[in-house]
Amino acid sequence: MKYRYIITNTMEGQIEGTCDEAVARDLAESEDHYVVDVVAGRWLMPGGVEQEVKGRD
Repeated sequence: MKYRYIITNTMEGQIEGTCDEAVARDLAESEDHYVVDVVAGRWLMPGGVEQEVKGRD
């Protein structure tokens, strides 16, 4: 399955995915998770802040 949001769980050392925006935004509020909206190319951060993901190519 393809996920819209990719979540890096730093406490568990794993990568997870979800298509649920509410779950993604809730996890983005935690210091233990990094959340990226792969469709919009945005990094979701605490406080509802979003930052563009920059390419390396």
